[in-house]
Amino acid sequence: MKSDLFNELHSDHEQVKYIFSRIEKAADSKRGQFLSNLEEALVPHMKAEEAVFYPALMEQRAGRELAMMALEEHRIAEGVLNECKALDAASDECKVKCQVLQELVEHHIQEEESKIFKSARQLLKNQLDDLQEQFDEAKKQAMSHV
Repeated sequence: MKSDLFNELHSDHEQVKYIFSRIEKAADSKRGQFLSNLEEALVPHMKAEEAVFYPALMEQRAGRELAMMALEEHRIAEGVLNECKALDAASDECKVKCQVLQELVEHHIQEEESKIFKSARQLLKNQLDDLQEQFDEAKKQAMSHV
């Protein structure tokens, strides 16, 4: 049975939230490993959305602003993730940046699942099978670069 794009996106979101919960509870010495896990889960997901999902949504006038907002949130989240990775993972500064990143990403997930998915289900209903295949391929390619 073919996967549903929205179920896959939601599943990715749940995985990312789980990793954040691990980072939050981790001993300082373990934070670096969980940050690596976060990068491996989050970056391919974001890159696939940016390559496939958001461009399709932007083609629809009613979805353009939502997609543009989501792309900006991705840009900010990726920047904070890169800042976290550049720090000593055991430092207080890294811990705080991880908390900020978590807040950013969880807000983005909530917005995406409550607003963007609702619009996209209607606006993209005739494209969902193709988008699913393209998303899977884009995610696979992005995983090879993380």
